[in-house]
Amino acid sequence: MPASLAITALVRSAEVLRQPAYLDLAKRTAERLWKDAYNPRIGELRHEVFCGRAQVHGYLDDYALLGIAFLSLADATRETLWRDRAARLAAVLLGRFFREGTLATTIPAADLVILPQDDGDNTMPSGTSATVELLARLQAATGKPDYGEVLRRIVSGVASTVRDHPQVWASTLVALNRYPALESAQALQRTARPSASGQPSVLNTADHVRARGEAHGALDHDDITVTLVVDKDYHVNANPASFDYLIPTRLSIDGLSDTRVTYPAAIVIKPKFAPDGLKVYEGTVTIRAIAPKDTVVRGKPIVGNVRVQACNDEICLPPATLPVAIEIGR
Repeated sequence: MPASLAITALVRSAEVLRQPAYLDLAKRTAERLWKDAYNPRIGELRHEVFCGRAQVHGYLDDYALLGIAFLSLADATRETLWRDRAARLAAVLLGRFFREGTLATTIPAADLVILPQDDGDNTMPSGTSATVELLARLQAATGKPDYGEVLRRIVSGVASTVRDHPQVWASTLVALNRYPALESAQALQRTARPSASGQPSVLNTADHVRARGEAHGALDHDDITVTLVVDKDYHVNANPASFDYLIPTRLSIDGLSDTRVTYPAAIVIKPKFAPDGLKVYEGTVTIRAIAPKDTVVRGKPIVGNVRVQACNDEICLPPATLPVAIEIGR
């Protein structure tokens, strides 16, 4: 449903360009679709509205993309009405298209013995990719575990093809990167083909980034240094990241809120998918933090956490949080 994509684009444009009129247009368009294309009595969304008449059974992507548009409106307006409508569409979607861990793309296909599968994204996100984003965002917004469980089963079903052809499933990977769900990331890793070393294949940031930390006492403060080592041919996003759908590298220290973190200067690379350039860190990366005097050096042992996302020239992996033991320097 292109109108759903237009709603999402209008919401984003209103935020970036500070144009409230775009948000108002998005709301009016969404209300019109809800009124004309969705039948609450039978719980059905129609594919198109022609000459004022809703027609053709909605496809999987129609439900998912409109749900995403409603969640974008909920984020922008803080009106729970839109989130409730997105949840209603998700419930109907799962009831009509989800069967034994697999998504049908059309209602008639749900009656077939073997369901025709999505073969990836095209000019628009596939129905499967859009469903992954819808469920991930609903889980993040509501905290309901049911969304995460269904999402895990869907991702498990497509994990091998996403692993083998990540460029074809860009929208799925962007959704899992931007709205990470632990169960979904684990599903990708569990189904990944082992490498020659017996370890999971590349869909794991923690396989490509390592971290260590050290603290020293200074005259009037404590210095904390966290060093990241990024594998060759990989990089991590700088802080701040180049785009809001990328995860910036971020350091936090358990139990210490009164710290000032300084991130290194980024380098700019120009992979094929981002010819305008990306700000990244490569190789050995040093992050520094300043804490109040004696809070680290003479206090209890502390642990840091680095939220990081590893990428290569073709794909960004699901982000990971790396624990870092902060050792007291001599």
